[in-house]
Formats: sequence, C-alpha cells, structure tokens
Amino acid sequence: LLSQPNLGKQATLRVTAGLISPGMSLLDGYAVPSGTSVAVGGAPSGLVVDADGSAWLANPGLNSVQRLLRWQGVWTVADTVALGNGASEVSVAADGTVWVANTTDGTIQPIARNNAGVWTAGAPIAVAANPSAIVVARDNAVWVASGSGKTVQRIATVNGAPVVTVTLAVGTGPKVLAASVDNAIWVANTTGNTVRRISFEDGAWRVGAPTSVVRGPSSLAAS
Repeated sequence: LLSQPNLGKQATLRVTAGLISPGMSLLDGYAVPSGTSVAVGGAPSGLVVDADGSAWLANPGLNSVQRLLRWQGVWTVADTVALGNGASEVSVAADGTVWVANTTDGTIQPIARNNAGVWTAGAPIAVAANPSAIVVARDNAVWVASGSGKTVQRIATVNGAPVVTVTLAVGTGPKVLAASVDNAIWVANTTGNTVRRISFEDGAWRVGAPTSVVRGPSSLAAS
C-alpha cells in the first residue's frame, strides 16, 4: 500500500518476484520460463554451470562437450567441442577454462577460446586409468579421481605446461570430488563407502582419515 497523504492519494501496488539463474539480468525484458528442455543427443553425463550463467555438458555419446546458452528465455546448444573418447565429467576454472575428463582414453583436456573467439580443445594430458571425476580447486589446480586406480591426482602448471604433480591413494572407488573455499579437496569413495579430505599440510598434500558414510555415496558438495 503506497500512501501519499499530502496529495490525498493512495494506491495498492502488486509486485511479483521470481528466481533467476546466475549471470542473468532482470532487465532482459522477458519472463523466466517455467521449464524448458534442450535436445543434445548422444548420452549426456557430467554437467556444470559457468559463472556467466551458461552450462557445460559432457557428452560421452558424442565424444564432445556442449555449451548450453539461454537466449531470449530459450536454452540452446551454442557450441559443441570434439574431444577424446568418453568425455564424461566436466569442471570450470575461475579463469573460464573448462576441464574435461575422458574416461575411456584416461586423459583430461582443457577447453578455452582461441584468438578468434572459438572454443577449442587443448592437447590431452594422460592421467590414471578411468578418470571418474574432475574438479578445479581455488588455486586453479585440477584434481582428477581414478575410479579403478584408487587414486586422486593433482594437475598444475609447471614451466608453462600442465603436468601431474601429485598422486594420492584415497581408497576404493573414488568417483566424486568437491573443492572447498579453503583449497581443500573432498573425495567420496563410492565402493569403499567413505569420504576423505585432502589438504596441504606441512609442505605436502595429505589425505585425511576416512569417514564412513551410507553405502555408495554418489554426490558431494563442499561449503
């Protein structure tokens, strides 16, 4: 109720509020749709939302990663980047670089814009067999879990090139990773039914003691 006694007038205003995705503006001039679907083909697997509000979808059925973008309220496939075999997990770094784990090939690859503004995949980097999860930490290092190798590896830039700098044994079936704001990494062992924390202590990366959880942990988030 808006009242203006000095003018002897009053009015009732009805205001509607709604939730919007990160990166969107209330001034875009259209209403957020109640629900949309996007045909992507293949066999979509990993999914992550970028800081600009777009989404990256790993699609092992197409051996590619697809960029989903909302234009005038409708989600569409804006870009498709061809990768190695089994591109199944994806994560985005703070600088906008997209990292993908190719499960079949045992590699990871970066995706970034080239000088022409086109999203392009970089050279594959060999990691332990069956990379089943990937996450970028606060320091832009990339962490990869090996589902069959019982390890988690850290990939960082050394002398201008990304290389595996650390390999840590974490337990049976590591398939989920999460990065926390203190630069620690959390890993869920789906087969071993445990969760463990990896942190940098006394000059080295160390794996904390396992915490037992309900059978088959399949998702993980860090505050």
